[in-house]
Amino acid sequence: MQRLFNTGDGQTRLLALVYFVFGILLCFFASSILVTATRILGGCLALYGALQLYLFYAGRQKGTATGAQLCIGVATVLFGLIFVISPESLISIFPVAGAIILIVNSLIQMQKAFQLRDYGCEGWTMTLIFAVVLLVAGAIILLRPVQTASFILQIVGISLMAEAIMMFWSQHEIDKYMPRGSQES
Repeated sequence: MQRLFNTGDGQTRLLALVYFVFGILLCFFASSILVTATRILGGCLALYGALQLYLFYAGRQKGTATGAQLCIGVATVLFGLIFVISPESLISIFPVAGAIILIVNSLIQMQKAFQLRDYGCEGWTMTLIFAVVLLVAGAIILLRPVQTASFILQIVGISLMAEAIMMFWSQHEIDKYMPRGSQES
């Protein structure tokens, strides 16, 4: 069992270096990475749709074509082209959905805070404050969805860099305190 979790010194440092590099990329190129990934996804969708359309038209001559191939082909080509031409449309879908959920939930929490006030509960102001903070956060995300997604990727990048530093430091400490004969590489 100890061997399962025991990684070599070189492996740990290499993994930490990879984390650090990806962290830097996410911190400084988050928007570019999002746009590029969306365009690649769009290209793949368009190619898959083109393949389905080809299979449909080739199958028509053999009599094996289905309407599903035509529908899937047209839909994936259209979505693929939208993602390639306007990648921000896909990038903004998830933050907008999250923002709408935040806003609706914050309004519900505001209503509950006022109900708590009506029942004489002393903690109603804290519920109201959290609801207002969530409402403001939802509004900001709704107004700037692409920037929010980019910001989240930057936070992930910072976390990866922190993890890499922790891995370097812990490996350094292990090397310092562990006897030389018992280290495995």
